Amino acid sequence: MYAITVVLFSIPMWISIVAWRHEHGLAYEPAQRRWRSYCLRLALFLGLIATLTGMGFWLVEVRAIHFQGTFHTRVPAVMALYVPLQEVAKWTVLATLGVGILAKGKGRLLVLGAALSIFLVNILLGCWKS
Repeated sequence: MYAITVVLFSIPMWISIVAWRHEHGLAYEPAQRRWRSYCLRLALFLGLIATLTGMGFWLVEVRAIHFQGTFHTRVPAVMALYVPLQEVAKWTVLATLGVGILAKGKGRLLVLGAALSIFLVNILLGCWKS
């Protein structure tokens, strides 16, 4: 399950990397950046945080499932991160969608695609969990 989680979250990570490359690879830098280009950078940052926290949440979830049936082993302290990671992952995906809608350019489509893929990965892993 660890490998499945990492492979599935590599898809939105790859989309985010392509969007970052596109944003920083532009040949020209306008003298005065518009607020929509700042929204794109904020959406890229939020998308990166959403991907990492979503993957961290599911890795902690897999570990919790692994330790669930044994009462002889102590549950590690990392389990205390379970609920906060879930909330951060959920709200950063929603914030990425909200700010990504306000952004401009080709990067906006990539950010929205990354947020959508994070949402679909969460649904897919949620179905596999049970």
